[in-house]
Amino acid sequence: MSVNTASELPITADDLQRQLEKATRSLTAVSYTPRKDLGALRNERDPEAKKAGWASRPPVASQSAQTVQILKIAEEVNKGGALLDENINVALNVLRQGLQVGLHLGALYGKFSGFDTLQERNTKSQLAGDAEQAEWQAKKETQAAITIFATGYYVSWRLATYKTEELSGVNADFVGLPESIALGGQTQALASVLFHYGSYLKDAQTGLDFLKITQLYFKAVLDEMKARAGALKYADVFIDKSYRLEKTQFTVNGFHGEIHGAGAVVEFKRVDITKVVGNEEAKLLAWRFAQHIIAYDTDKKMNPMVEFGAFPWVSLYKGKPGTGKTLLIGALLTLISDYCKNLGLPFRPHPLPNTIVSTFQGGSAENMENWMSVLRNPAELIMAPIDDAENIFEDRTRQGVSAGVREVIGVFLRGTEGVTAINRGNVIILFASNIPEQMDRAVLSRVLWRADVDGAKTRFDFLDQMRLWSDGMEGWDKGFAGLNWPADYEFLSSQGLRRKVQNLAEEVQVFKDKRLAEIYDRVRTKYRHTEHDFYAHLYLEVLKEYPFFSSRDIRNIQTAVTTRLFDFNFPDEWLADREQFAAKDYDTKKGMILEVAHGNMRGKKVPDLLLEETAKYLDTAVSILDAGFRRRVEETVEAIGVNETARDEYRTRKGLNGSQPQA
Repeated sequence: MSVNTASELPITADDLQRQLEKATRSLTAVSYTPRKDLGALRNERDPEAKKAGWASRPPVASQSAQTVQILKIAEEVNKGGALLDENINVALNVLRQGLQVGLHLGALYGKFSGFDTLQERNTKSQLAGDAEQAEWQAKKETQAAITIFATGYYVSWRLATYKTEELSGVNADFVGLPESIALGGQTQALASVLFHYGSYLKDAQTGLDFLKITQLYFKAVLDEMKARAGALKYADVFIDKSYRLEKTQFTVNGFHGEIHGAGAVVEFKRVDITKVVGNEEAKLLAWRFAQHIIAYDTDKKMNPMVEFGAFPWVSLYKGKPGTGKTLLIGALLTLISDYCKNLGLPFRPHPLPNTIVSTFQGGSAENMENWMSVLRNPAELIMAPIDDAENIFEDRTRQGVSAGVREVIGVFLRGTEGVTAINRGNVIILFASNIPEQMDRAVLSRVLWRADVDGAKTRFDFLDQMRLWSDGMEGWDKGFAGLNWPADYEFLSSQGLRRKVQNLAEEVQVFKDKRLAEIYDRVRTKYRHTEHDFYAHLYLEVLKEYPFFSSRDIRNIQTAVTTRLFDFNFPDEWLADREQFAAKDYDTKKGMILEVAHGNMRGKKVPDLLLEETAKYLDTAVSILDAGFRRRVEETVEAIGVNETARDEYRTRKGLNGSQPQA
């Protein structure tokens, strides 16, 4: 069953309300017999430690049950007062909600798996033989694991991005879980988790301590349950379903448990792409992205476009200020959102926040890791725009670049092409920059597609821009604007989405950059662009001239060419009717795309596309490289001009008229 908003089982407020009493009772008091307590664990980790309050606590000597009261500990940490500290209150409320979610999903598992029936038969001593007894025991453990996993997941999700800067300065002596979580049953598992949690809380001195311990502890709980999930039996009935907590982005999709942050749904300004003036190539890229991402299959967790090598998931819009980069981001968000709404697909806008760089050491890396973790969620289609990218991904070789920027870049590089980075085809990362030459070179090398955003460039572009403005006035009162339009003008007639393919005749100047053009002219005297050796020698000569050129650049060019082969519109019915495409299985969607692609590829010559994309990529890369130097030259020229003008004006004001002042 596909994981999407149409097939997700909702977790409602009523569902949680039914678990409220049991969750509250668990926080009031639990009894548990630990095999090892926190004092024993700390002594094992650091036998010489003499920390106050822990050195005197010996390993557990008896097997008697011990009671922990979470709410009472919270009152003690609060140190009196009628109201709980804000941080303690947040931690307790999040934990109680997490328990409610966990108990609810555990109850659903009992119902769907048949465990409830087995439990009733066991109570009446009616289990038939060893096989049924073993099944009952295994399902009891799985129910307990689901309850604890969902609780830990929810708490970690809610607290992942809460007060990150304040908590980064809080030191908590967290050494891990004292023992493996007991999964003998739901009640025992909850008691096990809450008992050791209470042991940690006894060391808290402030509300922030309480919150930090809660965050660290339940992240450890989540990690353990993810690690143990593979050994669980009869878990398919849980894994095969997806759940979403109503009015939130919290989804449970098996035992994945990536931490996605608990922010509210991001709102964005809707933009009609047909009313974006100019920027034909950038609009086309947005249109293709919006169509290709809906091919993602949430069962297989892969997009056929990735398998085809035609999904440039990291791309760049570049252009001077005011040309429409932010507008195009809004248009892309609008397109994907509308398609997903039509097709019942889960969509998450996930812009990079401006506050990602922290003033605390290590805080920027933690913030970026939290942001990147959302991109690892295989259950959603995610659009991650990064506007004004040069401010956050600044070239690390530039003088004065902060440690926070370096941390952010390091996390991004590992997350996009590290050993654990996976491009499933459900994520689009789109940079927008006025000055990409100031962006880090390694970050730019991750960019698979670049599009110039030049804004209005033609007479009809400027007429369209005037019309969009004046039509607003016409809405106030017909004829208010009082502007007459030329007879040959048709509104938005030049704002189509057509791909301009270069004429690649030998006499045409393919490369714009003078040095690249010279290299091209040398190579083409010996080889034609229809030969592999043409590109081998071209790339070799480029490497000699531009040491930044690498194998990654060649892979980026190849991705651009493959993407061009799939440069076609999806049929309208695919975008409007879920059953026509989105609901199909992966192999069927793949075959449907290939069938349309075969018809679209007729007439396209791969050598021509390869030369065009090679020229475009290298020209852009070199222009970005040269732009920084040209910018410094222009700034220096302007400064000299200002000094000369100031000197002339000074002489005029002093009446020197060009003569040397008297001593």
